[in-house]
Amino acid sequence: MRDAGHARPTRARGGHPIPARSSARPFAGPAAATPLALLLVLVLVLSSCEGGIGSYFTYEGRMDRASPPDTVEELKAAIAEYGAEVDEVVEKRRLVGVYQRMLANRYLQEGLYGPSYEAALEGLESFPQDVHLHYALAVSASWLAEVAALEQGEASARRMELLAVSERAWRRMLELEPRSTRALYGLAVLLDFELGRPDEALPLVDQLLSIETKNIDALFLRARLRYQVGDVEGAANDYEQIVRSSAREDRKAQAAENLRAIEESLYGTDGRP
Repeated sequence: MRDAGHARPTRARGGHPIPARSSARPFAGPAAATPLALLLVLVLVLSSCEGGIGSYFTYEGRMDRASPPDTVEELKAAIAEYGAEVDEVVEKRRLVGVYQRMLANRYLQEGLYGPSYEAALEGLESFPQDVHLHYALAVSASWLAEVAALEQGEASARRMELLAVSERAWRRMLELEPRSTRALYGLAVLLDFELGRPDEALPLVDQLLSIETKNIDALFLRARLRYQVGDVEGAANDYEQIVRSSAREDRKAQAAENLRAIEESLYGTDGRP
């Protein structure tokens, strides 16, 4: 007895059943949804979200979803709302740089060269053209180079790296302030005592003494440099000037002793002819 509600499948020649042709309309069901129906479903989904679909098209809604402002009105509103906050952040960052500079110099005054070095580097991230930070970096790096020499030896890579940092900091100071006498003196000392380059140091001291003609420390250094490069007469002249102009007796005595040693090397124990 045949079931009235279901047609029996026929069999093909190979024995496989062939489904009976349905009288229903092709593609009926969910797959047959129209574009309009899909749009309505999307609207319902968005409407059920917090804020509703309208929030996607308003300034407040876009900001809640971290969407950047787009129109002129939205941009103006964002500037008015967040401009003060941006200014506050910038000011706080500026103050951090100022405090880093103060900290670096305070550490330097206390002889804490490691912390001074680190504070100077951090401060330079905010103020890369600050001469005070470059000064702290140059001085502290040269002192740390001495520690590296004690720990790893004079020729250690760490010592040479720190001396290179010091040299760059001094030179950067001179780029920012070409007449900085402390930069001229500091770089000259570094080049002579640490790097063994007196010929490069001598012009720096000449420039310093053209600015401060009675700088006794600079006169002592130039006398030393002149002697090293073979200008013995020039060294003797510098020591004579120190003897004449220094207000400190110990400096006069040191200069006189050095002068006497030069004269003996030139003329023997009888001094100058």
